[in-house]
Amino acid sequence: MSEPTTPVALAPDVVLIQRIAEHAKTTPDAPALMDVEPASTGRGARADELSYAGLLAAIQQWSSLLAHMGARKDGAVGLLLRNTPAHYVLMLATSVASAGLSLNPLQSVDHMAGLLDAAGADVLVFPRQADDEALWRIGRALIDRMSSARPLVALEIGPSAYPDHVPAQQNAKTASAFDASACTGHAAWFHTGGTTRAPKLVRHSHYQHAVAASAFAQAAAMSPEDRLANGLPLFHVAGAICSTRAVWWSGGCVVNLSQDGFRNAGIVKDFWRILEQLRVTIAGGVPTAVERVLNQPITSDLSRLRCGYVGGAPCSPALQARFAKATGRPLHIIYGMTETCGVIAAGRAETPSPQGVVGAPVQGMGLAVRNPVGEDVSDGEMGEIWVCGPAVSLAEGGALVDGWMATGDQGCIIGGALSITGRLGDMIIRSGHNIDPAMIETTALACKGVAAAAAVGRPDAYAGEVPVLFLVGESDSDINTAALERELMASLPDRAAHPREIQWVTSLPTTAVGKVDRKQLRADAIERMVRNELASLFGSEVVSLAVVNPQGLRPKVSINWLGQRPAPDRLALLRSWADQRQLELL
Repeated sequence: MSEPTTPVALAPDVVLIQRIAEHAKTTPDAPALMDVEPASTGRGARADELSYAGLLAAIQQWSSLLAHMGARKDGAVGLLLRNTPAHYVLMLATSVASAGLSLNPLQSVDHMAGLLDAAGADVLVFPRQADDEALWRIGRALIDRMSSARPLVALEIGPSAYPDHVPAQQNAKTASAFDASACTGHAAWFHTGGTTRAPKLVRHSHYQHAVAASAFAQAAAMSPEDRLANGLPLFHVAGAICSTRAVWWSGGCVVNLSQDGFRNAGIVKDFWRILEQLRVTIAGGVPTAVERVLNQPITSDLSRLRCGYVGGAPCSPALQARFAKATGRPLHIIYGMTETCGVIAAGRAETPSPQGVVGAPVQGMGLAVRNPVGEDVSDGEMGEIWVCGPAVSLAEGGALVDGWMATGDQGCIIGGALSITGRLGDMIIRSGHNIDPAMIETTALACKGVAAAAAVGRPDAYAGEVPVLFLVGESDSDINTAALERELMASLPDRAAHPREIQWVTSLPTTAVGKVDRKQLRADAIERMVRNELASLFGSEVVSLAVVNPQGLRPKVSINWLGQRPAPDRLALLRSWADQRQLELL
């Protein structure tokens, strides 16, 4: 039998802000944050720097301001901000005055209002109109929307790390002893569970953030010499904890890849030059972001780069191999969840795991693989991944079994190292963002003329997965497809949940027990996508095609060319297309 990995005793004696205070005292001028804007003139990227002394001072000033505005320790402060220096500081300042809730601006106003209400928010922080009109409009809409349910105090700010009324010169010289008495209890809220209708929040404590930050910093062998390039949003645990708090725990520097991260085309174009210019030692992102930057020519000196980390969505061995070949450095996998403060297991910086293998659990995290009746399986046998440890924090309605939490992911443990092999649930992961298909289906069923609906994920070169919606129309309905699509898009609370494709079918396939056969639907979606590409490359040639293991991390597509001999150059294009979508051609 494969013995479950029990948590190694881990009890940080300080919280993160105390660590920052220590860094501000011992190395006050060391950089904590570099805010990068991509080059526009070819002369290199611009990077504004915030020292540890400045970071601590800004945390103190923002937390005092928030408390003065009515933020309560048992409430929350909503942060509707892009990845600005202000957002980085406010993540921690809110944990002193209250508990921060960073919002995803791509979600609907109604959905964000539900999250703020569920967290008990008192204050909403959002940009001034002159700095970011799009977010300012959303912020004002949220204030109006919440006026009757839970009135919010509006705080409109600029992008600076410091409150507007305090001179930056004064901040840079401030590094007073920090009163840690306020850094107890809850520190932050995070949205999880995909874009479900009902708000679903996880609340983290200061202690849990210390556990997770120190554990990942140890796994990545972080030191004050490290600089980690972050292009992930701060409303996601990967950006907020693994790519930020862990770095600050170790005394290193976060290199913020602009306020829009990897959504900024200039960042993607200049990525390797930025790494050289700012002496970045750790890089990475979600698999789609890594894929995009690897498509850029690499002519920069990457001698400072130690390794890369990838997470948030399944990563193929092929992507790891491509990164290693292009940079001469390993690309490690990090596996985590919002309910575990972002980290469960990770590749070790000093002892890289084989490609396709995550690695051992981080310090403080227990790991087991179990069969459907809850028994531990043999070494190398697949089953559901279970976790336990002090960083585990359940969403409302979640439950532990003897202290262990089921993840819904499928994997195996070989020699103590975890491999992820697939998902047991139906969640769709689009650019690292979880989407509950039930929410898409419920919205579709509310549209006139729809009798049945099912949504599945389909591989995508950019987003990893995109939703595809299968619909069955009512027999006597005259359906206006364009009008239905407009209604559906307007009703879904998150743009990430908008289906890339809608397919009308006469019926939905079902399993032996009468449930919708999502495995077959995913296979159908993949087959349709592959056939469209075949038609584009080879014209009207007829082939026999079958999709094997459609719910695996790398579905297999078997093509029988029926005696035809495709041109080698066209076949090479097809294989490249399939690799970009994590498909294996047989």
